[in-house]
Amino acid sequence: MANYGKRIDNTDKDVGYLGEIRMPNGRDVMTEMSVGEPNTDETFRPAITPGMHPADINYIRETGKVPEDVKATSLQFAKERIKEGKSPYYESEKGYKKGGKVTASTRADGCAQRGKTRGRIV
Repeated sequence: MANYGKRIDNTDKDVGYLGEIRMPNGRDVMTEMSVGEPNTDETFRPAITPGMHPADINYIRETGKVPEDVKATSLQFAKERIKEGKSPYYESEKGYKKGGKVTASTRADGCAQRGKTRGRIV
């Protein structure tokens, strides 16, 4: 497993649900972007979860900020995982599929086709 560093609660980061997401500088990657605070009522969880829209991922990648609607969705996802007795974080050693790269062709809904939005956020 690659070394992605530590979260603020000192647990090891993993590849994340969507795999490595290349940062704008072309060298660095992000894998999960944690939100919430450990050991508080606010659940500490990954903001990047399965089924995210590529525009949301790109916004987080470009700005380093997590929109409120994404935080709400990630909280719901984390609570479901915790209810099932699982960590809210992706754990590759648990036998999950490895994360992958989200592209317009893998989404296949056409919303992320090059030139389709002409630079506008839809």
